[in-house]
Amino acid sequence: YKWPFVALAELGIQEEQVLDLQWTINDFIKSKKKDQASHLMKVLVDMNEKPAFLVIQGVAQRFRYRGRDNPAIPFLELAAKRKEMSLDELEDHLIPDCGLDTNGKRIFDYGPRAFTLVFDEHLEPRVQAPEGPIFRSPPKGFSTDDKSKIARAQAEFETLSKELSRNLAVQRERLELALSTGRTWPAGTWVSAYLQHPLM
Repeated sequence: YKWPFVALAELGIQEEQVLDLQWTINDFIKSKKKDQASHLMKVLVDMNEKPAFLVIQGVAQRFRYRGRDNPAIPFLELAAKRKEMSLDELEDHLIPDCGLDTNGKRIFDYGPRAFTLVFDEHLEPRVQAPEGPIFRSPPKGFSTDDKSKIARAQAEFETLSKELSRNLAVQRERLELALSTGRTWPAGTWVSAYLQHPLM
């Protein structure tokens, strides 16, 4: 049963297809097909690219992120070794930006106007209208707004909210663990990976 994975490795995977593999791997693991999941994660490690590593990290987060039996951790460790990094350093490198710009903002286009992503005091995502009011999610819009763009903005916000919730929880756990173990960072790494990172 290894030949599909060998073929996949030889033929290569388009970047837009890589993220879809996380669901395939999750399904393999839930179906107790761990060998198939392992072969697919090995293909991703061999790609040696950030999107592929993010998929493996996503699997690790899905299945008891810090658990000793987490099936993805050995492949994250292998990826770190390939990059000549520790696992912690690799995970610093893999912190996603969730589509935010360098200032931690994102724009939701309604055509003639746009809403800006903001966060409340509990770090919950909200959107702010050009006129100033803040909404829990992109509103229905005016008759002058572009209906197709409204629908797209609402779908994008829903997806983004889920990504932010999951990734902020993971990074909070990572930082709590790092602080509890007394981990330190070189100043430049701390600035680039945390202080200047749009998600952090």
